[in-house]
Amino acid sequence: MQGGKAEFHAVFSSRIGFVGELAGHHASNINSAHEDISLVSYLFGPRFSWRIHRFTPFAQALIGGVHGFDAIFPNSDHSTIVPDAFAMSAGGGMNIDLSRHLALRPLQADYFLTSFPNASANRQNSLRVGAGIIFKFPSPK
Repeated sequence: MQGGKAEFHAVFSSRIGFVGELAGHHASNINSAHEDISLVSYLFGPRFSWRIHRFTPFAQALIGGVHGFDAIFPNSDHSTIVPDAFAMSAGGGMNIDLSRHLALRPLQADYFLTSFPNASANRQNSLRVGAGIIFKFPSPK
């Protein structure tokens, strides 16, 4: 899947913060019927960070939900629905400060679990890998 995300990170102490994440993902031709799938996830939870000079590695665990569309989601009774499902992610990454207001995230990797109906185990396990630019809005001192 390809996609993007926006996140909000509120810092409570030098190591503990709270993250809110909104992400969108899309994949084409996911099966022999050439179907597509699109997801929008909304996740929240704690982040633990360890600042080492300009480098800030972090680990986080987020829970929330995901909305699926552009696909067929079969129920056990063989009907289809447009589902909202449970979602969670756990993983980490690293930020590198470039200035007071800008950072680079060279790598973030997360285990991403969703529980869409699929007439089987109703569980999807994924690995999300990404990189990006961080715009920081530091609190006035």
